[in-house]
Amino acid sequence: MTVDTTLLTKNDLIIFWGGANDVNKNNSQEGLKHPVKFVQSNNHTNIFLMCVPPRHNLPEWSCVNSETKVFNRKLSKLIKPYNHVVVVTTDTDRKFYTRHGLHMNNLGKEETATKVSKIIRSVFQKRNVEICLCWKYGYDISVKSVSNQTEGTSVKKVDDSSTEGTISLQEAQEQPTACQ
Repeated sequence: MTVDTTLLTKNDLIIFWGGANDVNKNNSQEGLKHPVKFVQSNNHTNIFLMCVPPRHNLPEWSCVNSETKVFNRKLSKLIKPYNHVVVVTTDTDRKFYTRHGLHMNNLGKEETATKVSKIIRSVFQKRNVEICLCWKYGYDISVKSVSNQTEGTSVKKVDDSSTEGTISLQEAQEQPTACQ
């Protein structure tokens, strides 16, 4: 199934979740290519990559479960540079799976949905963040951020007269003074 994701924005979210059947024996390297390529080509929207859950119908030491652990670890490492992606780990406790151990039961699905909804709220929650930095030329740089996107930047000269005029970054770099 091909889906057109070009119309999605930072106000949208894609949840990408594969299963243990997608991680073949000793083939995690091949399986990592597809999610990484998807993340690279969809940097215009938010993406949640769900870790592959273990198979409880197989022993923990089985090659499939070992490969699943390797896959999840490599996926987390490869995705770190991308700030539009969140890797979500699923609960691996046996109580969250059906009697046969392959699929999640209702408790596991509820637990995963609750976890994902909390992360969604944290990603889309409006945050007013102000970061003040003192540069070597005596200026405070304040960056205000709302919804993880830069809203405005102001540069203020720090001096004894406590005048706070906003100037451009270029002007601040042209007027060297010592940082207090």
